Amino acid sequence: MKASIADITERLIEIISQLLRIKHNDILLTDSLQPMGADSLDILELSMLIEDEFAIDLDIERVKLTEQDTINDWITLIKENI
Repeated sequence: MKASIADITERLIEIISQLLRIKHNDILLTDSLQPMGADSLDILELSMLIEDEFAIDLDIERVKLTEQDTINDWITLIKENI
């Protein structure tokens, strides 16, 4: 069964909240990760956590998302790979 956008969003925000130690309410879908304090190592860790959480394989070389991309961009990436 494929996950809904709402489910993906909820799960991704939980991952980001724990990774960057910020409150759920402080995360907006239009936010990028950089202002939240994410760097390139956080992006790598986020990618690995997403792979585990959603049982998908993200090819880091193909995935060009950075700390400047928005939460919506990450949701789209997950949805395309489920």
